[in-house]
Amino acid sequence: MTVATRLHTYGSQSFRPFHLLGNRMVCAIINWMFKTNISDIFSGYRAFTREAASLIPITARGFDVETELTLQALYRGLVIKEISAPYRARPEGSFSKLRTVSDGLAVMLKLFLILKSYKPLTFFGLSSIGLLVLGLAAGSRPVYEYITERYVHAVPSAILAAALVLLAFFTLGLGLLLNSTNLRLLELEKLLCKQLARHRDSDRPQ
Repeated sequence: MTVATRLHTYGSQSFRPFHLLGNRMVCAIINWMFKTNISDIFSGYRAFTREAASLIPITARGFDVETELTLQALYRGLVIKEISAPYRARPEGSFSKLRTVSDGLAVMLKLFLILKSYKPLTFFGLSSIGLLVLGLAAGSRPVYEYITERYVHAVPSAILAAALVLLAFFTLGLGLLLNSTNLRLLELEKLLCKQLARHRDSDRPQ
């Protein structure tokens, strides 16, 4: 997939300030999650090979479609090539159809859903760490009371801490399970694609 990135050469009035900030923020998250170097996640100037177009399933219908295209391609190990393209401000009298708040929320929701589905170990692993930290914080007082007085007065805090720690381990286990399932499904998808490619090659006239 080839993407024309607009953020290398653009006019001073080409982007709204929050759109530029949101673009860079989402790019930073995706680059960290997938160990890549995407610079313009919201560019709609894209070209695909026939293979890439057939492999990428799309469910988005709005402004978040560019995000899904990139994430689906990265998940499947496709090559994404960015080419710098100058981007000028809109002509006078024209206006953008983008809505900063609603479109931004749609993109963040899509990012959340795709990362949860395609990077479950990272997503649930971070959730597990957060729950564990909260559990340790809630359990610090009961532990201190038990060490100093051999008696726990803050029983609700102790129950909350135990529940949070158990939930943290459950969340981590869920992430490991979903990650293993995802890897197997990806392997099956690639095997099926290879089989289809072989059938197409065998059906071609010699």
